[in-house]
Amino acid sequence: RQRQMCIRDRLTDSEINEILKESIGHPLGIVVTLQCMNRADSQRAFDSDIVKEAYHEVFLYFEAAIYHRFDLPIRRLLLELASFDNFDYELARMVSGDPNTSELLDWIQKNTTMLLYDGIRQFRFWPQFRDFLLWELERKYSSQKKNAVLVRGGMYYAVSYTHLTLPTTPY
Repeated sequence: RQRQMCIRDRLTDSEINEILKESIGHPLGIVVTLQCMNRADSQRAFDSDIVKEAYHEVFLYFEAAIYHRFDLPIRRLLLELASFDNFDYELARMVSGDPNTSELLDWIQKNTTMLLYDGIRQFRFWPQFRDFLLWELERKYSSQKKNAVLVRGGMYYAVSYTHLTLPTTPY
């Protein structure tokens, strides 16, 4: 298997293992990394610059092949939820301000593999796709718009916390 990965013969076992580790074994990450190392005029060693270049290439691929294929409401929802490690339907509704958010999340869950669902109530993004969405968020949203998303998310947590701490019986 390691021999098949070698586009060039000078990759060491250590480099192959590092490439597998950085790409988490995903074929796209492996191929892009090897392509970055084998540019026409250079045979570069695997290092942090190669990793950054490979991530950038993968993010450009995600943007063109996946992200831009979605309608604007779904793209907006994805960007706004990327700031949160985990989220449920209610957080998604508060952050987006859209009462139909649960239908969008259900559609995303049914038609893509980017969301992981715990089967009860919490969603999270596939980690590499979340990294992409955070990269996209930095490029598309102003700091004011990002802060507004976080404030709306903060309101969700404040309401949730208040719900948990209020006494259920009068004194």
